[in-house]
Amino acid sequence: MNQCLICFEDTEFRLNCQHYYCLKCLVNMIQVKLKALQLTTDDYKCPECKSKFSVELFKNTEIYNDLIEYSLKHNCIENLNDDEMIVDCGHDDCNNKFIVSKNAKYSRCPVCKQIYCLNCRKPYESKCCQQSITGKCPRCKIQVFKEEGCNFLKCQSQYCKGQVYFCGICFLILKKEDHYSHFIDNNPYNACRIGKIKPNKQKCPGCLTLNPLQCQIIENLNQCYCKSNVCKESLYCLNCSKKIQKNEAHECKQCSIM
Repeated sequence: MNQCLICFEDTEFRLNCQHYYCLKCLVNMIQVKLKALQLTTDDYKCPECKSKFSVELFKNTEIYNDLIEYSLKHNCIENLNDDEMIVDCGHDDCNNKFIVSKNAKYSRCPVCKQIYCLNCRKPYESKCCQQSITGKCPRCKIQVFKEEGCNFLKCQSQYCKGQVYFCGICFLILKKEDHYSHFIDNNPYNACRIGKIKPNKQKCPGCLTLNPLQCQIIENLNQCYCKSNVCKESLYCLNCSKKIQKNEAHECKQCSIM
């Protein structure tokens, strides 16, 4: 008989790493973190060798349902696939969270049974959003739709949470203040300017964009001034790709200006 590495009592239970424990000791170990609201996926580890084990280890214990509920509430899901996400139920009276595919168009809450659209977060109707889907958000890659023809879009996914704006034509990530300026005649119902303006011939060294509305090429200096979300008003040398700091004397042997 082998001994539990926590209480040193005899036990036949062992983890995949071959270390022996009483299941009750492991339950107590996890329960302490759970009650303190400090439980993370890093806590599902062998105390001896730190090898990970699954929450399913506790499937037949009294804390299993509490572990699942906590994990969903705190987005603490072990082995969540790249094509899966955690969503809130779209029903106002239901606080349930559950896992769905990122490619799903609608979902049914396992608790309140409400069926709602994952794009607009409204009760799902067969024709409500499917006709309006324009593509995928450039940040989280989840399907998006536009209302009433406006081409300035805002992603409402669980990841972006309404904080990511982009063009529904060129799918370039925009700032909130680009609502009008990104489009021809400052009208978001029109085509975007990027379709009329030729892209830069050289990529920005900082964010690699070719968008001339974000990155201005200063040809006589062989530099570029980029206002993208990544570069945030940065100046670069296009020869050596070095970022030029404010009030810095740029000394690049490849540059025409020293």
